[in-house]
Amino acid sequence: TLVFLMGVKNLRHIASNLMAYGKEGNTPAALIRWGTTEDQETLTGTLSDIARKAEDRKFSPPAILVVGDVVTLRKELNWFETKPLFGKGIVITRPEAQAEEFSILLYAEGARIIHFPTIKIVPPEDYRALDQAIGQLSHYQWIIFTSANGVNFFLGRLQELGRDIRDLKDIRICTIGPATAATIEKLGIRVDLVPEEFISEGVVKAFRDFNIKDNRILLPRAEVARDVIPEGLVTLGAHVDIVTAYRTVNSGKDKSELEKLMDEGKVDVITFTSPSTVTNFMEIMGKQYTIPPHVKIACIGPVTAAAVKKAGLPADIIQERYTIPGLVETLVEYFKKL
Repeated sequence: TLVFLMGVKNLRHIASNLMAYGKEGNTPAALIRWGTTEDQETLTGTLSDIARKAEDRKFSPPAILVVGDVVTLRKELNWFETKPLFGKGIVITRPEAQAEEFSILLYAEGARIIHFPTIKIVPPEDYRALDQAIGQLSHYQWIIFTSANGVNFFLGRLQELGRDIRDLKDIRICTIGPATAATIEKLGIRVDLVPEEFISEGVVKAFRDFNIKDNRILLPRAEVARDVIPEGLVTLGAHVDIVTAYRTVNSGKDKSELEKLMDEGKVDVITFTSPSTVTNFMEIMGKQYTIPPHVKIACIGPVTAAAVKKAGLPADIIQERYTIPGLVETLVEYFKKL
């Protein structure tokens, strides 16, 4: 087997000289461009026609040239280009600090990842309501965390006030979704309730199995959120204190690079994991911008899908399991069917 690095420019010269010095014209040859990356491209042929094929395809550097019988094993060794999301440009709109799991899972399926965070997670403008709630933790029977952000900001403020998780010892914990539960359980705090449905409606439904009449329930959450949980729990007889633990604000991301990628056809899917990623995406791109028709919109759950539709976009791919791994699985299933 012969391997020539950066051989595209001199391909015709290399091939003709190999044949001149004894290599058969039917010797298998392959060009591999951007090998082992999401942009990998492979062109196969023989020494006698690989240069013509490369010119016809306008195959450009950087690439390596492989010559020899090993090229005939391409189908058996083609572990990368056969991945279900190979070469698909997928935009992640959640904050980059929270996109690691999503990125790893997408990359494992061959996707080309485009980070375009539309939101930033920041502390509340005023801590007084949160501080007051923390000062009265002994009055609460339940705390409900609707996201990992709520957990992190609430417990962070708890520590800043000189307190710790021992103050939660007599309080039952409810979380929306396994990711939120995992965030708090990493700290050694047991979660008492994770509703089967990972949405606000699921929380209210789950609490119908508990007697929460006259219970005080603390709900540390984002500054802007739906009122399904507090309104539903009040109808069950509970007293709910809503406090702002964090805010979701526009990231101020420059849109020019994403516009360029979309115009060049390098974006296949835009993913949204919450309504706020949708609304801030639209603010950044501008109401006049039209997403190219070939770009699909993927979102987690019906609430985010509703925000997508409200923004005038099609919810092409809706993941019903409300988790990042579930969204990746749904994307894989979608493209396998095409």
